[in-house]
Amino acid sequence: MYCEEGFGAIDCPLGTYNDDWGAETLDDCLPCPVGYFCNMLGATMADLVLAGGASYGQCSAGYVCFEGSTTPTPNDNIMGMQC
Repeated sequence: MYCEEGFGAIDCPLGTYNDDWGAETLDDCLPCPVGYFCNMLGATMADLVLAGGASYGQCSAGYVCFEGSTTPTPNDNIMGMQC
């Protein structure tokens, strides 16, 4: 999340995450790292690495997720591809 003055807390969008307290703008939301997908608003790195699940975590076996992927099974060569 980030807190833009006058708007309160705003979730980082799909394909991004943020672990920093005090984030102030959308620019503070980072693209989901290579090998992971972020299909949940407001994801943190702990969500990606520790919990996993249908909304965030490592890519499915046999797939490569590029930075900013929102799916565990990308096949569009933009978010990722099959191995």
